[in-house]
Amino acid sequence: MFSTQIFRNRNFLFYWTGSLFAGLGDTVFALALTWMVVETTGSAAMVGALFLTLGVPRVVLTLFAGVLVDRLHPIRGMILCEWMRVLTSGAMLALALFGSLPLWSLFAAAFVFGVLEAFFWPAASAVRQRLVEPEYYTQASGLLMIAMKTTVIIGPLVGGTLVALGSNEAVLAIVAAAFLAELVLLSFVRIDFARTEEQAAVKRSYWKDLGEGVLYILKTPLILTTSLVAFLVNACSSVAPIAVPFLAEGFGGGAREYGWLNTSIGIGGTFGAILFAVIIIKRPTPRMTLIACFAEGLVFVTLGLAGHLWLALLLIALIGITDAAINVIAPSVNQSVIPPELMGRVISVMILLMSGSVPIAQAAGGYLVETVGVQGVFLWSGALEMLIAGVAFFLPAIRNYKAQQASTA
Repeated sequence: MFSTQIFRNRNFLFYWTGSLFAGLGDTVFALALTWMVVETTGSAAMVGALFLTLGVPRVVLTLFAGVLVDRLHPIRGMILCEWMRVLTSGAMLALALFGSLPLWSLFAAAFVFGVLEAFFWPAASAVRQRLVEPEYYTQASGLLMIAMKTTVIIGPLVGGTLVALGSNEAVLAIVAAAFLAELVLLSFVRIDFARTEEQAAVKRSYWKDLGEGVLYILKTPLILTTSLVAFLVNACSSVAPIAVPFLAEGFGGGAREYGWLNTSIGIGGTFGAILFAVIIIKRPTPRMTLIACFAEGLVFVTLGLAGHLWLALLLIALIGITDAAINVIAPSVNQSVIPPELMGRVISVMILLMSGSVPIAQAAGGYLVETVGVQGVFLWSGALEMLIAGVAFFLPAIRNYKAQQASTA
């Protein structure tokens, strides 16, 4: 059932519009940075190293960022991160205008963005939990996914075309302007993040707060189980960004075709996000997420067998749909279970658990593309994702979720 109530929420509208600009900046920057490394080195291993440089600080620092999010105002933290991204992309623009972009500058930018994302996403999770009432969590996630996937359609087309034309300066100017627009819109979001009187009265140590988040996860079988399953699933799916540029090359394409492939996942993701924005799932379950993971693995396997660019574009669009399902349903389950006052520190530990495999998998992905080939990477990663999702579907914490929710209702 579709509801228009969420569109009367001023804070959500400002946040949603800002996410459009943030997504545009992210997608254009990611595509341009990746292709610059491909063009400069021609090495899949170097692309893997780039993603490792981005992923390691994001994973490691996220653990510490969550406690700060619970202590400080998350919106201010998001705005500060966006200011730093504006300055970073602006510095790269200056380098491009007055000379060239050396390889070290691309890796330095990836590292800075990884550090900033470690603080940005726990803050964003804390904000999103308070933007709408619990019954609108899946609709809000679906609408935010529409914004993100729309930029995944537009961003690669714009970025890929400009990179193909050799206009790195225009790409970086668009990125800086997009992040600037988002931080302006975030400044209009007004949400009360005041701590409870009991929390304010007690001065707690940083490590005690962090330990509270860890302890909550250890004592909550559902959150622990889904985090560990996500660790394995993300290891399988995260090699795709490394393989896709070389998939484009395998079909005789370049930056423009690479942009098409990225746009294709955006089209599929937008379709999926619209679906979840229209159909409100009031009681999302972990099993729904696992069904989507299994379907995603199946599409990866099929992509490994694809022999034509048009078929690859279609299959990657299907991956966009499954990705939308995963990223709408899973956060909605987390928001329904985790207490708001613990959200920042719990999510930060969860992100560490769920994403800890990503930098290593992506670094290995570059090596695997050069050894077993692009098709082999998609075949093996898809088969493993299907196996993991199938086994997890019958784990006790997943199987008993509905009964546990009914008992606490």
